[in-house]
Amino acid sequence: MRPSGPGEPISPHLSLDAEDETAAQRRILRYRRDQGIDVTSEGGKYWLRDDPFLGLQPMAWHLDERNHAREEWRDKPDDLTALPAALCAHTPMHPEPEIMRDPEALPD
Repeated sequence: MRPSGPGEPISPHLSLDAEDETAAQRRILRYRRDQGIDVTSEGGKYWLRDDPFLGLQPMAWHLDERNHAREEWRDKPDDLTALPAALCAHTPMHPEPEIMRDPEALPD
């Protein structure tokens, strides 16, 4: 279930809204970072969080210049490509078609 507006619950069974979910995700990412684990996400910013967690989530598969241009978030940098990779390694990488086409010929 997706909330239909700001402040609406993310689940019919919980009293949590998207802001609560974002705060929980930040705590989880900080914990994992402190354990030496870099967490990759499929998306940088999506319906359940209001920013791409730059510095907390070092890699996102679907965070690229096209997404950057159309999405808004607090303290958004003017140029996504100017960010250091340690802060945000972004990629439009979608390897599934190549993997499915010839999984035996993948490079080592």
